[in-house]
Order: sequence, then structure tokens, then C-alpha cells
Amino acid sequence: MNCFTESARSSRLFEPYVREIITLGTPIIGGPKYTSVANRFAKIAKLDLDEFEQEVHERNSIGIKQPVTSIYSKADGVVGWKASIDIYNKQARNMRVNSSHFRLGANGEVIATSDDTVVVEGNHYFPRSSVNDSFLKPSSRTSVCPWKGTASYYTLSVDDNDNPDAAWYYERPKDAAKQIAGRVAFWNGVQVVE
Repeated sequence: MNCFTESARSSRLFEPYVREIITLGTPIIGGPKYTSVANRFAKIAKLDLDEFEQEVHERNSIGIKQPVTSIYSKADGVVGWKASIDIYNKQARNMRVNSSHFRLGANGEVIATSDDTVVVEGNHYFPRSSVNDSFLKPSSRTSVCPWKGTASYYTLSVDDNDNPDAAWYYERPKDAAKQIAGRVAFWNGVQVVE
């Protein structure tokens, strides 16, 4: 079974407990058939890839109710990008990233995932809608940048550990920084992973 098929099966069995499925370069179509290691895997597992593809198709055709986000890259060296597009669930969001996936993590938690970050002065600004609100607490801190404007801050709270003022945003950025309007950046131990 592939990761997506197993996730879909779990989401059906434990529906009240699975809020969403997010895949990063996972083959949804065909299982291992569309990976760079398919032939070696099939030989070791004594598996007929065409038969397995049909089984995966039948299982995935059942569909799931939860939201699905499939993030894929045309530059992925392991999984063929077309195999990562979810064609089974009408509520699925298929997001193409340009050669890299950007995730933002702290204390092992994924704070944000986006294929649309804006880099300014070495900082990735994530769309506000891609950030998990449950980790953010408003802060009273502000600072002023001469060309971006006034920054407001959030304290990042993960597993009852607070990282004060670890996220910032410009509610009304100056014209020179208009590309970061509606976006949040992070620092102070928060790791951006491609």
C-alpha cells in the first residue's frame, strides 16, 4: 500500500479524528509504479506493478470526505509529478511548487506550508492563510522599518512552549514592500524547510 492509500483508509476508518490529509510528493496514482525505484521495488517485493496500480486505483476511487492537499514538484527526482495529483477527491487542492517545498516548523510541528512564499531580506513571508492560527498568540510588540513600515508580532506557542515575538507581519506595508501585504515571516529558532 502507498502512503496516500493508507492515509485515505485511515481517514475513512477514523473519520472523526482525521481533520485533513496533506501529502508532499506522494504518489497518489499507481502507487510505486511512478517512482524512480519502481522496478527494483517490484522485483524485491515480487509485485506486478500493473496489478498493483489497478488495486490502488480501486481503493482510491472510494474517495474520502476530509480536505486533501497534495503538494508536488515537477522537479521531484523520485515521484513522477503527474502521479502526485489527486484526481479522486473533488475537494482536493493540488499545489505545484517550483522545485522545492517550503514548510515552516517549530518543535517538530508544521506551522505553515505554502508554494507561494515571498523572500525579502532573506526572510520567507508566508501567505497569512497558510499559517496554522492555533500556534499564534498576539503580541504587543511593534517595530518600525524605514522602507517596510510598522511590524506587528505574534508569539509562537507550540506544546505550551512560547517563543515570544517569533512571527511578524506588516498590516499596512509601505509601497516599497507591498509584496508582503497579508503575509507573515518567522525567526528566532523557527526553521524554514525546502
